Amino acid sequence: RGGADADVRDLRNEILSLRGELGVARTQAEKQRQDVMTLDSRMRTEREKAEALVKAVEARDESIAHLRSELRSLERAGRAGAGGEAESFEAVLAEEMATMRESFEQKLQSLRDQMERESLAFARERKELRDNLDKETRALKRRIEVYQIKTGDYGTPAATPRAVTPAPRD
Repeated sequence: RGGADADVRDLRNEILSLRGELGVARTQAEKQRQDVMTLDSRMRTEREKAEALVKAVEARDESIAHLRSELRSLERAGRAGAGGEAESFEAVLAEEMATMRESFEQKLQSLRDQMERESLAFARERKELRDNLDKETRALKRRIEVYQIKTGDYGTPAATPRAVTPAPRD
C-alpha cells in the first residue's frame, strides 16, 4: 500500500507540475496575443496614414485638373482679347468638353486605383487572418498532443485543457 500511495502522490505532483506548465504556456500565449494585437494596431494605424496620404494626393490631382481647366479658360480669354478674334461657340464648347472629359477620366482612374488598393488590402488582411488562425490552430493541437502524452490520456478525442479535471485534494 505504501508504494501505491507514493505512486498516487507522484501522479498528483506530476498533474500539479503539468498544470503549472499549462499556466505558464497560457501566460506566454496571452502575452504573444497581446503583442500581435499591438503590432496589428500599429499596422492599421500606418495603413490609415498611407490611405490618408493617397487621398490627399488624389485631391491634389483633382485640384491640378481644375487649375488646368481654368488656365485654358484664361488662355482662351487672352487669345480672344489680344487677337480681337472671338472663338466660335462650337470651338469653346469642344474645348470645355475636352477639359471636362479629361477631368472625368482622371477621377475615374483615381476611383479605379482606390478600388484596386482596397481590394488588395482586403485580400491581404483576409490572408493574414487565415494564416494566423491556421497557425494558432496548429499550435493548440500540438499543445493538446503534448498534454495528452504527458497525462497518458490518448483515447479521448475531446482531451482539451478544459476536459482535464482537477485531482481530488486531500
